[in-house]
Amino acid sequence: MIRAEQAIASGYAAFKRRDFVSARKALSGVKHPQAIHLLGLVEKAAGNFSDADKLLVRAAKLDPSNHEIANNQGLLARTTGELERAEQSFRRALKLKPGFQSAEISLGRTLHDQGKHKEAIRILQNVVKRDPRITDAHTCIALAAIEERDIELAETHVTAANGIAPTQISVLNVRAAFEMERGNYTVAEDLFRSILSQGGTQADIHHMLSRALLMKPDPEAARAEAERAFELAPTSEHLLFLADIYWMAGDISAFDDLVLRALDRRQIAIPAISLLRKAGREEWALAALTETPTEIRESAAGLYLKCGLLLDLDRAEEAVRAGERAYAKDKWHRDPFHIVRALIATQKYQKALDIIMEARARDPEDQFWLGYEITVLRLMNDPKYNELIDYDRHVQAYHLPVPEGFETIDEFNRAFLEVLDELSPFETEPLNQSLRSGSQTPQNLCAVRNPVVQAYFRALDKPIRDYMEALGSTGEHPSSVRNTGEYRFSGAWSVNLTSGGYHVNHVHPKGWISSAYYVQVPPETSAGKDKTGWIKFGEPPIETTPPLVPEKWVQPEAGLLVLFPSFLWHGTEPIKDGSVRVTAPFDVVPA
Repeated sequence: MIRAEQAIASGYAAFKRRDFVSARKALSGVKHPQAIHLLGLVEKAAGNFSDADKLLVRAAKLDPSNHEIANNQGLLARTTGELERAEQSFRRALKLKPGFQSAEISLGRTLHDQGKHKEAIRILQNVVKRDPRITDAHTCIALAAIEERDIELAETHVTAANGIAPTQISVLNVRAAFEMERGNYTVAEDLFRSILSQGGTQADIHHMLSRALLMKPDPEAARAEAERAFELAPTSEHLLFLADIYWMAGDISAFDDLVLRALDRRQIAIPAISLLRKAGREEWALAALTETPTEIRESAAGLYLKCGLLLDLDRAEEAVRAGERAYAKDKWHRDPFHIVRALIATQKYQKALDIIMEARARDPEDQFWLGYEITVLRLMNDPKYNELIDYDRHVQAYHLPVPEGFETIDEFNRAFLEVLDELSPFETEPLNQSLRSGSQTPQNLCAVRNPVVQAYFRALDKPIRDYMEALGSTGEHPSSVRNTGEYRFSGAWSVNLTSGGYHVNHVHPKGWISSAYYVQVPPETSAGKDKTGWIKFGEPPIETTPPLVPEKWVQPEAGLLVLFPSFLWHGTEPIKDGSVRVTAPFDVVPA
């Protein structure tokens, strides 16, 4: 025991001065769990992550009740990007020692990084209740609240963090992110540049600076910063963002070159192949996936991607087999919508419904799964379908009240068009959106401080409240049950559809009430021939047997606002005459 204690003390002293050779010499061969634990930290600090992982696993087996070992396993998993494993380790540490602050903060960050923002907020609010001086907890809550579009909560915690450590880089970072959300892009740009001048986390800050510049909009400067971020850290996030900039600018050569470079990097091969799929290069994407190392193509992520590609290529039975293997490996590594689509395509409705209902139980507010549940119920002729869908009640059209400062709706729409045109710097649509042959503003219009835009949002209040009142708040319908009588905007944007342009059928997964407001409508849409440019409801984005056709259309006109539940499949009939259709959609969620 004395030798173990001496070895640990000697090894720790060497570790603190980053003398890893001496630390290894002192600790190697010592079978005490604390010595093995410390040796794992030495290897982590030295960048030998695989060795560090083996040592920490060994230490945890020898001392399974040690919360510090579990916490350090989580920190290592975060370092290597294994967020689900990190989450499990932090939860284990907290089970061993409830209220363990380091693990709570790290768990909150990990949940935030996985998109589990509400749970991250809940956990971290417990931290600041116990100790309101924890800056890291305030900054992470603020970032999660920004993702949830809860600006009041974000402002509370940005203010708290700024009051504690106004010059700390993490605080400057969250202040910049908050200013972006409020539409103060120049202020955000200045803050990000200040962080860079202080030697902040270079790649991430270049990435966020690029986002701010894109919103201004300054697409050329944004492109340069996004390229710098990818060069410094070729992560999935940086890859997808840069690819989208190339795609929206119509620079297909740069897009293809980026994808080819990414395919050579194992850690981002899957997102690179996903980009090919989104770009309509399914054959190339499947071939690229086939050529990846076995551990990549046979991973849950690889198999889910294969399922989607095979389905795109009308190979549904093969898609089911790939999807079932992925689901067996990891149900939720990637939301299993590909296997659900494949099961529907092969008429295995009950299997699809079982997965859907498990996903719905996991996140009852996810409108995506509710949309697929309705699709399967319709195919099964289940009477519950008619309980969930009532087009006369759920799809409502309103003439927008004339916004303040304008005499007529035509006058407002002309002014609105001018503003939206200034905010639309790109030639084509983003890769991850529903529109085809068109463009979309990169900003969240909720954050745009232009008086015309703000007048638009004020004018929306009455029709939204009328819709909520008609929707009701009684019963068990998934839309009505969420109705609190108050709302907040969770996002707003503008879309230009040009010749051949349309929206593929889609839902808004994070919404509650969705919309289409028509600023400008093509003459052929107004004429009503062949329903060109009309919005349609009820047609899913997959082939079914029998085919599920739209169950309702609405003819657009300038000044018309259409409101409907976010779970309802909706798309548009293509425009044909070369005119431009301009809309300003938004989502609201209960407040």
